[in-house]
Amino acid sequence: MNAIDKGLVFLTCLGVGVLYPLYWHPGGEGDGFEVWVAGQPVMQASLDQPGTYHIQGELGESVVKVQDGKVAFVSAPCSNKQCILAGWLQRGGEQSHCLPNRVSLQVVSHDPIFDSVNF
Repeated sequence: MNAIDKGLVFLTCLGVGVLYPLYWHPGGEGDGFEVWVAGQPVMQASLDQPGTYHIQGELGESVVKVQDGKVAFVSAPCSNKQCILAGWLQRGGEQSHCLPNRVSLQVVSHDPIFDSVNF
């Protein structure tokens, strides 16, 4: 390894060290949330307003609840209930999906978490 190679390795490590905190962070608090059904947006609402929303999906009704600046599925017609088990979402970019019912829930924020899958 010559001096140029060592310099490139050093610059690469330095670059990763600088970029890591800029892009890979936990994300900011959510401002609101979006609900999508079958790939189409059906509603947006603020996390500041507590409430319960009934969303009609392909299998039936999913219920989304907003409380204390967080949002979660509380009821769904699917059999495995993975969407409910995802729990409360509050950071920008967090998501939960009821795949059998084709209902998706995502927290929106001006500072979302880094998602390497969608980057």
